[in-house]
Amino acid sequence: MPWLRPLLLAAAVLLGPAGPPAAAAPRAATPGEPAMAAAAFLDTIGVNVDPGGQAPIAQLAATGVRHVRVRAAADAADPSWSAVRALTAAGMGVDLVAAPGTDWASFAGAASSLGKGLEALEAEGDAGPLRLAARAHPALDRVPVLGPATGGAADHPTARLELRGRCPGCVPGPGVGGPPGANPGGGSLRVTEATIGAGVPEAVAARYLPRLLLGHAGAAARTYLGALAGEQAGPGLLGPDGAPTRAHRDLANLVAVLADPGPAFIPGRLAYRLTGDTDGLRHLLLQKADGRFWLVLWVEKPSWDPAGGRELAVAAQPVSVTLAHRVAAARAFAPDLGTAPERHFAGPTRTIALEVPDRPLLVELLPWAPPAAVVSGAPATPPPARPAPTAVRGGAPGPPVPAAAGDRDAPDAARGPATAAAAPDPTVRGPLGFTGSAALPLLVASGLLVLVGTAALAASRRRWHHHR
Repeated sequence: MPWLRPLLLAAAVLLGPAGPPAAAAPRAATPGEPAMAAAAFLDTIGVNVDPGGQAPIAQLAATGVRHVRVRAAADAADPSWSAVRALTAAGMGVDLVAAPGTDWASFAGAASSLGKGLEALEAEGDAGPLRLAARAHPALDRVPVLGPATGGAADHPTARLELRGRCPGCVPGPGVGGPPGANPGGGSLRVTEATIGAGVPEAVAARYLPRLLLGHAGAAARTYLGALAGEQAGPGLLGPDGAPTRAHRDLANLVAVLADPGPAFIPGRLAYRLTGDTDGLRHLLLQKADGRFWLVLWVEKPSWDPAGGRELAVAAQPVSVTLAHRVAAARAFAPDLGTAPERHFAGPTRTIALEVPDRPLLVELLPWAPPAAVVSGAPATPPPARPAPTAVRGGAPGPPVPAAAGDRDAPDAARGPATAAAAPDPTVRGPLGFTGSAALPLLVASGLLVLVGTAALAASRRRWHHHR
């Protein structure tokens, strides 16, 4: 039947565009480095307090730090307990440390009087007896117990860090010398005592202490600094007379700049790379609830020679931040100089040229449009596991974060979690993803096939009757 051929050809032509698409190439993962919530970083900062005298509540409040670690007296009637209660009344969360030989039942009863201000119980030795006493008390059955990782009875392990005059990145340990997660407790580790070392000048301590906190952000749930200066511990946040030190000022400025009163959210990702003089360069990517990313950069090199007892000069290094997408503008903050921005970078721009010192330099990325970082009404879920800060060593930059192909001016470089996921590719459709342009040819082709089938059936029946 020669008349069937044109119908079949027309059906084939019409069905061609609407047929199943070719297999799409696997879509690449969302590019970029995951950020840590700025509030989550600030939550890792703690301070050791000696309750033997009057608790320095006003000085601690000035830093913005809200977590303290206190050694409690073995006798619950000791006057030092009034200082502990004063700290909780001021809104401080307390890690209460029990010394060996403590009457555990009496200690648990006194600890329960702290109410919601009690964040953790800590044993300096075997945590087993403290754990039994806490679990036997109705008000303490859910309070985590901290202790040495070797005991096995603690909910979260503890560790000490002594720099002994060395720079934070010069000391092997969680977050400063090893890869992410290189600690016995993962993100639950508590660094209970982090000390600079004897003989270190205040100016060097002001460099080292903020860097130590930034370096531990991905490896320790909390790092406790020394509040008071000590002969062996070195400079702290307060001098021997209780006056704030330079480290106190710089830490207070760092906390003030990164403070985030917004609701809890899930941080997004940012695609960028660091180039230039990256020898000893460290960085930590943060994000606030308003969607703005904050990139913290510093040079991790010794500023003090512990053997020679002399201060070392560390020159600032030229570093360029290249973003995958443009931002409206950027601002740089130096907490050692204050809380106001020190430099402004006009936009739109994808490249920011910096001079990075051995002190934290904070770069705020301003998005094109008001970011939609937190969806209204979204549940305030806790942030995921904290990413460890990336260490760049040996004079070579670390693996660059893949950038999206091409340079788009769309305002998605620094929007935030709500826009962090890759947008659907409009050129790829599933096997059943028919579009309006394909519907009409499909219907026409289906009608032609029905005509062809009906004609073929009629012709077949005529042939059958003819042969009979």
